[in-house]
Amino acid sequence: MQEELSVKLTKEETSLRAKQKNQLQTLLSRIQRDREEQVKHRQVDSNRLLQRNRNLLNDILEKQGTEQRRTEGFLKYALGKREKKTEEEIKHQLK
Repeated sequence: MQEELSVKLTKEETSLRAKQKNQLQTLLSRIQRDREEQVKHRQVDSNRLLQRNRNLLNDILEKQGTEQRRTEGFLKYALGKREKKTEEEIKHQLK
């Protein structure tokens, strides 16, 4: 009777250990899958932020170029008018 009980307990222990091992393996695979999913989401978010930053940089550079062209045009116009006035004044004064 003692031997039968010992054999039965050994079988149950072996069965329980195998069941726990399977559960642990399942849990570890789920954890690994979740980690990979998080890495994938981080990569997607990182790519979105990089694209957003590139777009912002392009917009800023475009605005800066437009502003620079406007300023150059205004300065050429303003300085050109002043130079003409001074030349006209000089001619008028010479007469």
